[in-house]
Amino acid sequence: MSDFFSIAAGHKGKAERVCRVAYTLNNDQPVACTIIGDQPLFYMDHDESYALDEYDDAMFDLEALSLLENEMSILKDSIDAYKRESSDNFETIEEKYEDFAENMSGFCGSKAQNHALNAQNVIEKIKTTLKASRSGVAYLEELEKFGGTIELSAQEKTAQYDRVSGNILISNSIDFAYQVVLATRELRRHWLHRQGALVKPSLFHADDAVLVNRIQQADLTINMIRQAWELQLAGEKQ
Repeated sequence: MSDFFSIAAGHKGKAERVCRVAYTLNNDQPVACTIIGDQPLFYMDHDESYALDEYDDAMFDLEALSLLENEMSILKDSIDAYKRESSDNFETIEEKYEDFAENMSGFCGSKAQNHALNAQNVIEKIKTTLKASRSGVAYLEELEKFGGTIELSAQEKTAQYDRVSGNILISNSIDFAYQVVLATRELRRHWLHRQGALVKPSLFHADDAVLVNRIQQADLTINMIRQAWELQLAGEKQ
């Protein structure tokens, strides 16, 4: 800051001023007013202050305020109406799923029903084939014991056991023989889960995690071979 000066009392009849400061920033004044006083609103009485009367008149014009209040009232009524409509049409998640299923059924018609019927027939055929194996029967009973099911899914590439729902999802785009073999693998995975042996390898140290993962994969592969051999002995040559 630079150029400090003051005006003494009684000098040429001018009133005393506490402080008047002018400053520059990089040879430029970045503000409209560089006067600093000891009173918060000292600039209101300054000769060069802005003409605030017209600005105040515009801000507090009664006609403008009336229009603003009218618009706010209309907006409030619209929000209240929207809230009432939303509360009247509120649906739970279950109701939304039911409406979606109903609309999908109406849109697809008999084609969707036929597809669901064909999928159920394929699932029953998979179960019937697995029951030709003694271990397959045991694993299916274990699945039914915990309320799990075998389902066909268009989102699966092969097959997967869903630990959350307890269901086995099998791709509907692969051959039937592969569906059966993959079902034996996922039934074994479900059995390991219920026995507390399907632990995540990532819970172990890196070296141990690799070993645990290899043991689990070997167990699943051996189980697939065992059940395939039992089915082959039972006459299922596929």
